[in-house]
Amino acid sequence: NKLHICEDLEEKEKNVRPILEREKSLTIHITNRCNLNCPYCYKDANRNSKELSKGDILRIVEEASQIGFCEFTFSGGEPTLHPDIFDILEILSEKYPEHKLNLITNGTTDLSDYAIDVMVKTLFAIQISVDSADEEINRKTRGIDSVQKIKVLSQRLAQRGYKKFYFACVPYTSG
Repeated sequence: NKLHICEDLEEKEKNVRPILEREKSLTIHITNRCNLNCPYCYKDANRNSKELSKGDILRIVEEASQIGFCEFTFSGGEPTLHPDIFDILEILSEKYPEHKLNLITNGTTDLSDYAIDVMVKTLFAIQISVDSADEEINRKTRGIDSVQKIKVLSQRLAQRGYKKFYFACVPYTSG
């Protein structure tokens, strides 16, 4: 009977092993602060300004790295509003050059050239969230000129040769 159980476990392990050997990815919500007030947002942005400290974020990545995580996505709220995000990205890219660092942004914050350069240098991919390419539709949820601001960010990234950004559409059908 014990032999049969062991054979069953070995067979199950064969099926599970490929899943465990895949790249482990972790999304870290670093802040609830946001410059927008989208009606569908689950983060209660601007009503709950909690955020992780720089030390907490670095510790989370270090501990997760020790158990095999090698891809980290920073989100929020709006992660570019975290006061230390660009310093964190530089530190992590230097300490873990083999890791993939990603960012989910609404693409509407006014970023310095330094911030854009850090993003280009350190990020594997950037997801820019948008509700529509139509300014009028997007205005209802994300505010005036949000599509234009996203275009400006996209152009600034592209001008630096960065091509690993993409748009994620959250269709909003009410209101």
